[in-house]
Amino acid sequence: MTQGSRPGWFAPPRRGSSRLSTVSQGREALYLMDFAVRLLPKPKPMTAIDSSISNGAELAGGVLVFFLMGFGLDMWLGTTPWFMIGLVLFGVTGQFVKMYYSYSVRMETLEKARAESARGIVE
Repeated sequence: MTQGSRPGWFAPPRRGSSRLSTVSQGREALYLMDFAVRLLPKPKPMTAIDSSISNGAELAGGVLVFFLMGFGLDMWLGTTPWFMIGLVLFGVTGQFVKMYYSYSVRMETLEKARAESARGIVE
């Protein structure tokens, strides 16, 4: 029984066969990947609604993480609500401080762009 005659056996290509060489197979694979990437939709710029939703989810997620950490510490140490309350307050305060600074930076950027466009400087 020869190598290629067994059912399900991989037979290497013979010389002069119509199969593509390894280099051309690689080029064909790159072409197919490039074609697939071009089919993907272009990402949209972030709008105010998208930003608000992500900020809200980040606030809730951060507070939830600190709540669970406090709850775990309270169960482990037997100090029922104290770590939970303290870490939730810490998480809420930290999230609001972060939101304040990110809002301030965003407003400064928009004010600078508005002032430059009013003077006629367009980037």
